[in-house]
Amino acid sequence: MEVAGLAVVGRSGVQSHIEVELWSKERAALTNSGSVLRNTINTVMNG
Repeated sequence: MEVAGLAVVGRSGVQSHIEVELWSKERAALTNSGSVLRNTINTVMNG
């Protein structure tokens, strides 16, 4: 298992940080999810 540091984000920005233990498959899925979100935001912001 690996430890991942995650940010809890609210309307005014980062509210807190938490650490959770993830299996390698979970870590890969979380990384992929972040990549998809970044790409979507870039597409929306850049037209």
